[in-house]
Amino acid sequence: MQQQRGHSLGTQGMGNQAPPPQMLNQAQAYQQQQAAMSQVSGGASSMASSTAPQNVDITYARSYFNEVQHMFLSQEFKNASSPKEKKEIVGNTIYKHVEKIVGDQKAPKITGMLIDLPEVELNFSVSQWNHFEQKVMSAFQLISQSETPADPAGQAVKV
Repeated sequence: MQQQRGHSLGTQGMGNQAPPPQMLNQAQAYQQQQAAMSQVSGGASSMASSTAPQNVDITYARSYFNEVQHMFLSQEFKNASSPKEKKEIVGNTIYKHVEKIVGDQKAPKITGMLIDLPEVELNFSVSQWNHFEQKVMSAFQLISQSETPADPAGQAVKV
């Protein structure tokens, strides 16, 4: 009789038990943050902002998913006559969620960046919480880097 072994980190010795949601949220947030930083900074891992993004629990993520699915299935979205109108509906739906992640100072800019994505990419990016959060964090990192003050020699100053 062969003994089964876990194939991913954290599964050995745990049987079929899932890690607690808090551990998943922290691990997912870390992975997403690392991915966003490597996309934006070319692999450098310095945090350019002093504003820490908010992590959400699984209940909030499910609520977000349900709200977005309802938006996509709504008559308003289906009857929108142009991609611009659809993007406006998406923007109105996601704004409060962007605000929850990055705060009210950067939410308008990041929401605008998201709705400027091509329609297919936008729809994919908002369809599930992990995709959405990753796009928001990537935009957050881009904004944070662009807002880094420069020294007189023209070099970016790390805060």
